[in-house]
Amino acid sequence: PDAPHEGGLRYLHKAPKALVWFRIGHDGAKYIHTGQGTLGCITVIEHERWNEIYEVLVRARKGDLRSVGILEIVD
Repeated sequence: PDAPHEGGLRYLHKAPKALVWFRIGHDGAKYIHTGQGTLGCITVIEHERWNEIYEVLVRARKGDLRSVGILEIVD
């Protein structure tokens, strides 16, 4: 998880962990997060499911202390 993001403030009533975003890669500004819009991120619009996704990602950490897994985008 990254540092708290103010972009999640509007969704705290449905997703208490909405301030927590997960960076895609080790640098850059692309994230997995809850919300309504995106600037190239992966945005979860089912806000009430964000805590469930959060729990999976937090528990799936790899041994490098930075990664939670591999994201593959298939066209």
